[in-house]
Amino acid sequence: MRRDHTGLAAPPAWRSRSGPTPPRDRHTILATLALALVACKSDGGKRDKATGAPARDAGLIRAEDVKAERAATRASATAACAEALATRSTAGPDRGLAALLARCGVCGVSFEPLVALSRIDPDDGPGPDVPTADEALAVLDACDAVCSTRARQELFEPLRAAHDGQAPSRPWRKLAEVCPDAIGVDARTRRFARGSWFALHQVVRALWSAEAPAAFTAARAAADLEFPLPPYSEASTALALPDVDGAALAPWLPRVHLTVTDKDVRVGALPWVTADAGRLVLVPAPGDDYPGIAVPLPQLRAAVTALTAELGKTTRPANAALQPVILAPRGLPARRVAEVVAALGGGAYLGVTPRAPGAVAWSEPVGALAIELVADAPGAAAVAVPADATAQDVATALAGHVGTAAQATIRVAGRR
Repeated sequence: MRRDHTGLAAPPAWRSRSGPTPPRDRHTILATLALALVACKSDGGKRDKATGAPARDAGLIRAEDVKAERAATRASATAACAEALATRSTAGPDRGLAALLARCGVCGVSFEPLVALSRIDPDDGPGPDVPTADEALAVLDACDAVCSTRARQELFEPLRAAHDGQAPSRPWRKLAEVCPDAIGVDARTRRFARGSWFALHQVVRALWSAEAPAAFTAARAAADLEFPLPPYSEASTALALPDVDGAALAPWLPRVHLTVTDKDVRVGALPWVTADAGRLVLVPAPGDDYPGIAVPLPQLRAAVTALTAELGKTTRPANAALQPVILAPRGLPARRVAEVVAALGGGAYLGVTPRAPGAVAWSEPVGALAIELVADAPGAAAVAVPADATAQDVATALAGHVGTAAQATIRVAGRR
């Protein structure tokens, strides 16, 4: 059995000379195994001399042996997961989710193929080591997630398209449609359907299982299972935010957003997920789901103040800050970002995606540049950009001041 770098069983890949084909579902495989057992049942009356039991064919794979090996693998993975929950790091823009999933292969195999599919940047496309549809299906099989032959057939093509960087949410939305218990999404969380969500759902379900060992019972009581989610729209798409080096990010994670486009500014709470009695649920927040409500510029400061006051009544989620973060497409004119900063007066930060973020669970992790944006303030760094500058240009210029200035003012040429 192959093992990956985590020590878990690496899911096998099924390939043929004519190209990848969907592996048969587990019911078909078990049926074939049963037929093979029947065909080999005749032993000519041979008996084991010591026990008197029918003699075993040394080359025969018995179903009970396969089940026993699988149970032992899952038990070992469960123990590793309990340790991971107790010792995990919460660093990074996904609050350590990818690192946790790498150590929590509760289905007996690594979740890495599914997490890798979840972090493909749609703009960059897949890299050379992106898992195939076969490898993704092997993980789903290990979790008993593919509920029928029809489901397998309907999942294969979307998974192959996701491997090519197309419609990354489509296979998981299809899984939610044909095997709803496998991924655990509802009308509000359907937009987050990805391989990483599936893997976390499996971990949470194992934590609350009636068969969970004592180590899991203790772990779930102490586990800090709150994670930031990408700011996906209802259609499961996200803005292409400016990207910067990860060293320029603030140590806290954002909770309040101002999503800025050329049409409007929307205010709301960024989504976070937590565990509740064996299922994944959104951390409660006031207002509409992302992207929130449209607010005119003159009312922007009042709307942000009201939202942060409501969110300030609770300490959840951990490490989430209430400083507003501006989310703007990287190609948005810089003057539009400057308009929003002027309307707020100060206290905002620019939301970015860390460049080369490493092992993260999502393709669109969001962080905040570690420099406050103000309309004007003594000692603030003056960040000058040309009239045709974009949000990406602003992010790049601001990153150059991180560590040397706590505040910055955006000055766009030709704008008063």
